[in-house]
Amino acid sequence: MARQFEIVCDTACDIPALECESQGVKLIPFYVSFDGEKYEKEGVDFSVREMYDKMVENAGVYPKTSLPSVQDYVDVLEPFVNDGKAVLCITFTSHMSSAFQSAVAAAEIVRDEHEGAVVVVMDSELATVTEGLFLKQAIRARDMGLDVREAAKRLNELKSSSRIFYTVADLEYLIHGGRIGKVVGIAGSVLKLQPLIVFKDGEIEAAGVSRSRTKATKKLIDLMDAYTREQNLDLNQFAFSIGFGYDPQEGQALKIMVETYLNSKGVTAPVDVYQIGATIGVHNGPYPLGLGMIRQL
Repeated sequence: MARQFEIVCDTACDIPALECESQGVKLIPFYVSFDGEKYEKEGVDFSVREMYDKMVENAGVYPKTSLPSVQDYVDVLEPFVNDGKAVLCITFTSHMSSAFQSAVAAAEIVRDEHEGAVVVVMDSELATVTEGLFLKQAIRARDMGLDVREAAKRLNELKSSSRIFYTVADLEYLIHGGRIGKVVGIAGSVLKLQPLIVFKDGEIEAAGVSRSRTKATKKLIDLMDAYTREQNLDLNQFAFSIGFGYDPQEGQALKIMVETYLNSKGVTAPVDVYQIGATIGVHNGPYPLGLGMIRQL
């Protein structure tokens, strides 16, 4: 079946480039700088592994991110439009970045220059593993044969079901990067404790603290269970993903815990594991760990 549309997404989805390429998805990289002057493209000029190595080896250094430019988006959208293809462009949450606005501006330029061009830009309102899960649902919609506008409509209905339950080593990076938001209430005296954070509706909020990494990891499952019970969710309708930072063993350990929990509920859904990329990693420090979920089409 011929594709009804092509898919473009930014690297905040944290799905590796090779996997995206195999699924026919074109990635647009965010930029990162360690010195505040030289900005390099994620996945092009440096790997995520290299970024975490630098963060661990240079404690007290806080890298910065920069969004893709309007021209970056134009350069990716234009070849598709030249071939007469419709495009669905998915962006990182507009609550934390202006990537959506850049993509919208690029789409307008492309439409002005190419009469009849069909480019639909979606603010995912998501980040990292849930943006990745959302992207996978977009791929599913494309492969189901939906046209781009119907796919966007169906995908929009999934956003509110999304959650990330995660922890970080401390709040220093969130505070330094200005991403603290509603979590500021648990800063101060608990700075060195393990904060528990929920990402929903495009923003982060406090969900408690724990005195150890092990306990914090276990509480991530408790948070998912509480959300599931509160909303009376059928977990068979959901997709799940694990995100880790510097330590891949933490990701695998959490995967086992999530699978054990799901199996206890009669759910056998696969649980993907991905390294959290630069867009979120630089603001959470080298040790983020979390689980994401979203309703499937």
